[in-house]
Amino acid sequence: MFENERFYWAEDNNLLGRECHQAMVAAINDVVYKISFAFYISDQHRSNGFRRRVLKYLTTHLGPSFERHRVGYSELLVWDAPQGNVILELSASHETDIILTSSILRNARRISRVKSFLTRVFGS
Repeated sequence: MFENERFYWAEDNNLLGRECHQAMVAAINDVVYKISFAFYISDQHRSNGFRRRVLKYLTTHLGPSFERHRVGYSELLVWDAPQGNVILELSASHETDIILTSSILRNARRISRVKSFLTRVFGS
């Protein structure tokens, strides 16, 4: 959690010809720092085809150089740049997440976990 952080649900949630089941925008002080798209395609063949299109799109626009990580049942492909990063998360359950994060987050002030928890329980 960050000071003055707000979350919004995006209404125009179509990417590469597929509507996502969740599109979220996060902002700090009314400046967008993160956009996230989550897709769930139950059919494995269609899911794999969509993932190939997303990977091709990202490598075309961000370059073929990315880091690959395995976290639990997910594979993360990370493109890192001075302006921010893009994460493509491929879960074993056919969920595909695309997360774009701006580098402005590096300078944002975090809210302590205790204050955040107390604020959620008792209000501001």
